[in-house]
Amino acid sequence: MSAQATRFGFGEALTLQGWHVAESVNVQPCEVVVFTSWWQTSAPLDAPYSMTLVLANNAGIGVARNDQVISSVWPYTWEAGRAYLDERSIVIPCDAAPGDYALLLDVYNPETLEFLPASLPDGITLGQQVYLTILFVH
Repeated sequence: MSAQATRFGFGEALTLQGWHVAESVNVQPCEVVVFTSWWQTSAPLDAPYSMTLVLANNAGIGVARNDQVISSVWPYTWEAGRAYLDERSIVIPCDAAPGDYALLLDVYNPETLEFLPASLPDGITLGQQVYLTILFVH
């Protein structure tokens, strides 16, 4: 089981409050990995923001992804200060070679395809993608 306490900001108002990988970071080819995250906004959102969860190999190439709107609650309707749950899965490719794979996340506006800049709580900018953890394929 893996969980992260570090919060990440995306753009001006969106915050990833926490996340969790179900079961274990030790995975097998063809395995379905469930990823749960909690989101919050400090102001009304101006777009139906989507999140991309990417599994990348050692060369930085994405080998699996899940890309869809954040949460089952439409982001335009989010209330400031309330937490919203997002649960999705990513499938470890059946032909994945044993090794370490980075789990990465980014947020973008699907209407404009613009990525929101990511940052740490102290304001340090991280670019558009954040590193979450390593999944170990056996």
